[in-house]
Amino acid sequence: MEEFSQIMQIVAEQIKSASPQMEVVNAFPNAPRNNPQKENLAVIGIQKVSLQPIGFEDFCGESFQIRGKKAEVWVKVSFCCKSAQQCWESWESVLNSMMFSKKLKVDQAECGEAVWQKEWGGIVLPVRFCLDFIISGEKDQEETELHPEQFKIIRKGEKI
Repeated sequence: MEEFSQIMQIVAEQIKSASPQMEVVNAFPNAPRNNPQKENLAVIGIQKVSLQPIGFEDFCGESFQIRGKKAEVWVKVSFCCKSAQQCWESWESVLNSMMFSKKLKVDQAECGEAVWQKEWGGIVLPVRFCLDFIISGEKDQEETELHPEQFKIIRKGEKI
């Protein structure tokens, strides 16, 4: 699951670069979050992952060993702010940053409805991003198995 932690880290860095004053936390942190909410907060989590094998057959038309996976990852970001205007400004800033990112390939961006959360005393604006990644396998040189020991993200995804 380390590759998905890398994806979450890249999304967090992109949000922070677009809106430096915003605090970014994972949806399922190690320690419970405190309520009431902070002034300007983005909570991120992976909502859905779709993996498809890729190998040399994608490039040469022949069947070879699978060399990695094309990962389509849906990341949910909940912008939590004191006002709706602040949520919309954060959303616009992050979307502009992510659309032209060199680390992320955003296939889709969906924005939900801003909702008042009375227990937090603020507005929550849920958004979803569909991101494409290529995850490649790494093997030891002495390994003869087809399954790699670990994975790493080698580049943002491209349409194949």
